[in-house]
Amino acid sequence: MGWDRWDQVDSDKVLLAHREDNWKPSDPRKIHDWFLGAVEFYGELLRRECRYLKAWRDYHELDHVSSIILMACAFETFEEVGHLKVPRRDDLALLEIASRLAGMFAGEIRNPADPDEVLGSSWTYAKRRQAIKAANEMHEQLDDAIHHCYVPEVAVDHLKTIFGERIPNRPDLVKAHSAAVAAIAAAPPIIVPAPDVGRSTSG
Repeated sequence: MGWDRWDQVDSDKVLLAHREDNWKPSDPRKIHDWFLGAVEFYGELLRRECRYLKAWRDYHELDHVSSIILMACAFETFEEVGHLKVPRRDDLALLEIASRLAGMFAGEIRNPADPDEVLGSSWTYAKRRQAIKAANEMHEQLDDAIHHCYVPEVAVDHLKTIFGERIPNRPDLVKAHSAAVAAIAAAPPIIVPAPDVGRSTSG
């Protein structure tokens, strides 16, 4: 009989690769319980950010970047920013994570549920560079979409570069952000003479 749910497996029957101990017993319930606690503290925003990261990972076929790695990076970003300073907008929170993701991929990523375990330690040099490159590109595209984009259609294109066709082609849902507002405010006023409209009579 095969196991199809982690909560049906005895803790000592789950093995994960470990950098120093080769294969070591690991309890996925620790990760599950840790994440529930993290979501309870930071709110559903953290769960949504992890889903965005997984969608990005899947679209770019970064199969070696595990879900727990993405969860750990999102959580670490929230910890660095601080509970009261984490942006409540999904896009700005994702930008905070994206701005740090490449650096996290380049270093040691600790398992939040087991700090002795270094995640991604089995990555080859090529796999690590692939993840870092993709993370840098996501940050660039997301930053352009949020802060440097004046046309809703272009913003949608940036997001499709990140997430693929998961993003609906709905420019009408895109709102102008600070970059566009600032550009409009800084533009010199254009004086246009009033049009010569003839008199009309009703009736």
